Amino acid sequence: MTCDLQVPQGTGVTLNASPAGNSALEGWLAGCGTTGDPCTLTVDANHSVTVGFYLKNWLVPLGTASTEDPVQIAVDDNAGAIYVVGSTYGAPANETPSLGSDIFLAKLDRVERLLWFKRIILTGDQRATGVAVGPEGQIYVTGYSPGGDYAAQLARFEADGTETWVESVVQPNSYLRAKGVGVLSNGEIVMAGEGDANLEGCLYGTSQRVLVKVFNPQTRAVTREKCVQGTTAQYVFGVNVVADKILVSGYTQGSVVGSVGNFQGYADALLVRLDSQLNTTRAVIHSEPVYGADVFHGATEDGSGNLYAVGTVVVPDGQEYRDAFAVVKFSSAGAVLGRYALPSGTGGPQGRSVGITSTGRILASGTASSVNGMAGQFQDVVLLSLASDLTDPQFVVFDSTSVDQPGAMALSSDDEVFILGTFHSSVEGFSTLGQNDAYVIRYTADLQRR
Repeated sequence: MTCDLQVPQGTGVTLNASPAGNSALEGWLAGCGTTGDPCTLTVDANHSVTVGFYLKNWLVPLGTASTEDPVQIAVDDNAGAIYVVGSTYGAPANETPSLGSDIFLAKLDRVERLLWFKRIILTGDQRATGVAVGPEGQIYVTGYSPGGDYAAQLARFEADGTETWVESVVQPNSYLRAKGVGVLSNGEIVMAGEGDANLEGCLYGTSQRVLVKVFNPQTRAVTREKCVQGTTAQYVFGVNVVADKILVSGYTQGSVVGSVGNFQGYADALLVRLDSQLNTTRAVIHSEPVYGADVFHGATEDGSGNLYAVGTVVVPDGQEYRDAFAVVKFSSAGAVLGRYALPSGTGGPQGRSVGITSTGRILASGTASSVNGMAGQFQDVVLLSLASDLTDPQFVVFDSTSVDQPGAMALSSDDEVFILGTFHSSVEGFSTLGQNDAYVIRYTADLQRR
């Protein structure tokens, strides 16, 4: 909304901003010399001022009359858009549901509106795994077919919801499960997943490997590909591209060639860093000194080359052991510099996403129950903030009264945090359209609801 006011030259003017309804004042953003209210100025020329408001307790539900399984979220800073990807057994109004599950992509804006909800309709069930935004605002989505040859899916959408293309990526004589997507600064598309392949000297066999492929965004041709060598099965749970460095996180059930750290348990967490040409610059196996399953779901890197991984690790708990939502810091060389494990109950805690704010705080999101002894319903969404050395833990818990997985997070360039969850009945006055719906909530970097 714009307002025009004409006053005599030299007049002093005081402007007050009053938020309405469920809004709050963000501040005077331009033209006042101050962000606080009121804005006071002397009219000695034409002036233009801008004031900002935001919605309090921002929450957007999205779903169909059936079941949604949201998995990942991304932010387009240039367009102010939020994208959610997942799988659905339903369809928007006036559309016919498929016989199985489809990949869905939804677009939201920052004023709490669901702009569109699109499906990728293919033969058979499909599982969504990742979403990323390209340099020109294009949106890329990955998934795979969970049956048969496990063909991977890579799709491109435009900002208006137009489906530009869908590519089924089949690994010759093998299978390929795409587990995430990223975009390099030159627009090339990075898809990472798992499968059997005879690439870069990897031995073909029954044990799957981490596979990374780079695609030309115009022709969709694979320009290069890489297999991470190891002795036995590797699994991928997260992919992130940071300053053209490709970070692949998951776990391994055996040793990895050239890794820092040795395989010790049933399943050890795995973090692989590659450059834009798919040269492996670091592979780290992380095993807690307790026999159990450790896994990384996400990773990022700071400006000094330190790596931060988030996931689930097994930690001592008195005379027993427990799974913990944890963040682990590594040096660029792969040495462990610290680890923080969130105190919580035994209800399947999972760390899902990690990012770094403009002030250097480490933000991690995921799900856990009974965090720090707090009463909660099932698994709740958790947003954790840590200093760069993993000290000074602060956290906030969001509970929809049902299981809130996945708890994935997207961090915008202005340090706003968008977290993805699910609800089965109702959340903050919203009722589900079907059995299981998704929701997105917004926080500031200092853990305040927006």
